[in-house]
Amino acid sequence: MRLTRPKHAEARQEDVERAVRTAMRLFPLPIPQPEYTAEDMRACLVWFAALPEAAFWLRHGLREQSIMDAAGNIHRVDLLLDVPAGTPGPDGTLLREPCLNVLDYKTGRAPQANDAHQEQARRYMQLLSRIRNSPVGGALVYLDERRLEEVHIERTHLPDKDVPA
Repeated sequence: MRLTRPKHAEARQEDVERAVRTAMRLFPLPIPQPEYTAEDMRACLVWFAALPEAAFWLRHGLREQSIMDAAGNIHRVDLLLDVPAGTPGPDGTLLREPCLNVLDYKTGRAPQANDAHQEQARRYMQLLSRIRNSPVGGALVYLDERRLEEVHIERTHLPDKDVPA
């Protein structure tokens, strides 16, 4: 989804409608209840688009970024923010430090999976922290529950030999 004018509710609604139409058209499988699915998607995206950080995330985020661990396994981050210092942040003030964040979108309502979701996001964050030797922030975006949950890791200095080439 692209937010054309995130501070204007009418424009956000148009962006959401465009995203829903595109998703419904491009989804490769038959959708049993297309009207219900479209309405549910609309509600999730309206909530997400109204988050103060959403426009910043979508403007600066890189979708579906792959990270390789030391064993050669590929991990895919839903949205990776790698924003340099001096860039206007979500509130309009200039970022004092670079912003490196992982966002992982979740759908469905499975509260028992929360620990697994946290662990998955932490894994992405730890890999990035090792690669960049810098702090990494993270969040889980539960679209169906309309909930945003921060994820934290402890940052430790890692010697250069542990950083993948």
